[in-house]
Amino acid sequence: MNTNTHSRSGKHCAKRAPRKAEGQDLAEEFHVYALDRSEKELVWHFGGKEVRGEANTICRGPAHVHRSSAIIQWAGPVADAIGGTALEVDCVRIYERPDLAPG
Repeated sequence: MNTNTHSRSGKHCAKRAPRKAEGQDLAEEFHVYALDRSEKELVWHFGGKEVRGEANTICRGPAHVHRSSAIIQWAGPVADAIGGTALEVDCVRIYERPDLAPG
């Protein structure tokens, strides 16, 4: 799992070291991934647990949400067995924080 944010200015906030869900087969069931964005910080969660947090230096306005099933070689070996597989998304929920609502 790689966590990152990108701004239209081309700035991004990414970590090259992927987070691993040790002992879990992520294909067996749905999982909850979250990003909590405040004026001061960005905090990523997986399964209700914080996996990364850092200062918010780029997210200052409305944002688009994108999900990706990109296969990146630096995250591990890419095998032929990936062919014909798919990423299933059950739902995406977006909540507006009162402290970030347009004034």
